[in-house]
Amino acid sequence: MNKIRRGVLLTLLSLLLVTAGSGCAALYFIFGNGTNSAQYKLPKRQRVLVLVDSAVSSPMSLRGISDLEEAISTQLYQHRVCRNLVPAFRLVQLEKNARRYRQMGIADIASAVNAQVVVYVFVDHFSVLLQSDRQISRGYASAIVKVVSGGGQRLFPKSAMPGVPVAATIPAALAHRQTATTVERGLVAQLADKIAKIFYSHSVGYHGG
Repeated sequence: MNKIRRGVLLTLLSLLLVTAGSGCAALYFIFGNGTNSAQYKLPKRQRVLVLVDSAVSSPMSLRGISDLEEAISTQLYQHRVCRNLVPAFRLVQLEKNARRYRQMGIADIASAVNAQVVVYVFVDHFSVLLQSDRQISRGYASAIVKVVSGGGQRLFPKSAMPGVPVAATIPAALAHRQTATTVERGLVAQLADKIAKIFYSHSVGYHGG
């Protein structure tokens, strides 16, 4: 009897693999969504600062940096990762003294805004490209994410790697339908989503193919 059941199950699985078009589709059909666990859990009761820097060789606009900081903070709050986030205006106040701000390290900034934990994002590449006589637009961005204590001690990741890498891509499209501003906003949204998901469990499902 067990051999018959096993044979029927194998037959059904084979049919699903053939009709679904791919093994991933079949597995998704059978098992549904999976879940990625949080890579690091931020302390809920401590004041958390989201701080974004960008490389001089591939700079973001000040507006882009501010938008990314706000978008990450919003997602962390909405997904109940942490409730005690340092308000954005505290950073804005610091940045008004540009010369002093540029000389400050992560621990200095954390101390100035009374942050106990810092989610530090270093955007090492951010490009919005207009090609073919500005008829085609596309974009790419990458960043490194780490968590640091208010005193400057590395909390995550513990390994020797500089941080958790994330990347965002906006495919090429006609510029009159996808402006440079639209590309920049899309890159910021993608980065914010991927960075926030480092800190909370989320569903991962099959998206076609």
